[in-house]
Order: sequence, then C-alpha cells, then structure tokens
Amino acid sequence: VAPATHGQGIGNALFTAASGLGRERGATVLVLWVVETNAAARGFYEHQGMQHEGGHLEYPAGRGYFLHEVRYHVKLKRAGKA
Repeated sequence: VAPATHGQGIGNALFTAASGLGRERGATVLVLWVVETNAAARGFYEHQGMQHEGGHLEYPAGRGYFLHEVRYHVKLKRAGKA
C-alpha cells in the first residue's frame, strides 16, 4: 500500500480479503515475508495478529547490497469461528 494512502483502511481491506481467500481455499495459516527494516509494515502485520517466526532470508539486491527479509505467520480461523 502506497505510503500516501496509509491510514485509509486499504491495508486492512487487503489483509482481510487475503485471509478470507485463504480460508475459502482451505488454508490454515497465512505466511508472508517482509523487509526486516520496514518497521511500519512489521507493525501493521503484528497489529493483524501475525507473529515473527524467526525465518530470515538474505539475497543480493545489486551493487553489493543485500535485502534482508523476515517471515511472519498467523493461523487462520475457520469461517464461523471466533
């Protein structure tokens, strides 16, 4: 979600839609990778109930730079469950 649109509910709507689609397709967990230094995104996902599970990726991003990502997950509740 573009930074200029933060706080407008777009991220929540996307997250809710992705979670719902996962549940509809039988998924029991939602997993994503986020740039380790992206505090805003990490805070958003944590607010959604996601937890950093310790996974870490590092790969070349060009010109001697490396991109570091961490893995988050959340168990998906079945439809109709609290």
